[in-house]
Amino acid sequence: MERKVKNSFFGENIVTKHYTILHTLGQGGFGEVKLAQHRVTGAQVAIKIVSKGEQSFTSISSEVAIMKSIEHPNIVRLFHVIESKKSVYMVMEFASGGDLHDYVLEKGQVEEGEARKLFYQITCALSYCHSKGIVHHDLKPENILVDGSGSVKLSDFGLSAIVQAGEKLLMFCGTDVFWAPELFDGKAYEGPPVDVWSLGMTLYYILTGSLPFSEDTTCELEQQIRHLTFQFPACLSAEVQQLTHYILTADPRGRPTVADIIQHPWLKADQEQRQEIPPPNPIATSWERCVDWGIIPRRSGTL
Repeated sequence: MERKVKNSFFGENIVTKHYTILHTLGQGGFGEVKLAQHRVTGAQVAIKIVSKGEQSFTSISSEVAIMKSIEHPNIVRLFHVIESKKSVYMVMEFASGGDLHDYVLEKGQVEEGEARKLFYQITCALSYCHSKGIVHHDLKPENILVDGSGSVKLSDFGLSAIVQAGEKLLMFCGTDVFWAPELFDGKAYEGPPVDVWSLGMTLYYILTGSLPFSEDTTCELEQQIRHLTFQFPACLSAEVQQLTHYILTADPRGRPTVADIIQHPWLKADQEQRQEIPPPNPIATSWERCVDWGIIPRRSGTL
């Protein structure tokens, strides 16, 4: 069932009418992300702005469709889509803690208990996606955001795909240092095991603050990924080291599913670390009030 998301075809005027743009959060080949504040409620949001090139518009349309279909406490929420002649504006939940990559770098050392809590939330988000047939395709610390309470939220579904059970893919995209070994074969592959590999690389990064190889040429990278060797800090438990090895199984047929990972003893060790579903996001309820008051127009765009 598609979650209710507001669509508007008003363009730049509605953006500046209802939001104060504060500053740029990030930019890249996809476009840019701005931090903005809703003028009526004062709530902060992230606005992803993508130009309507033929390729980018196809990608953003797919991303919007996927984000409309999902709702999970550990996945960034999409509130509103605004479309102009030249651009698409995605108004999304803002996570004030930045991304997980920088969070780990700034902490220097993530304690194993906190690593368990973070990884459990990421795994639950990915499990939810896979249960709905969604392959993320670009799971990495930079695409996992941290909110003000220290919880994490999976983001960036621009490369994601919806697949049927057993369906194989020929999409060779995402960040190559997080590629599963089978992607280097250039053959059709199953999507969920590829996400699981990236999940394992993310766990290794949370635990160590680095990846288990150097980034050289593509050929050298492929060989390092196919023949991974691990070095863990001495303080880490044998259980989490075993789990990391288990997830990063080179043969996708022997790789665990996210359901298997959630049942691993390391994740079940501290029940109190598990993420409880938070109360409704205040920005979401504020947004609905604005629509009810007629402040935000209900007209639909083409997405």
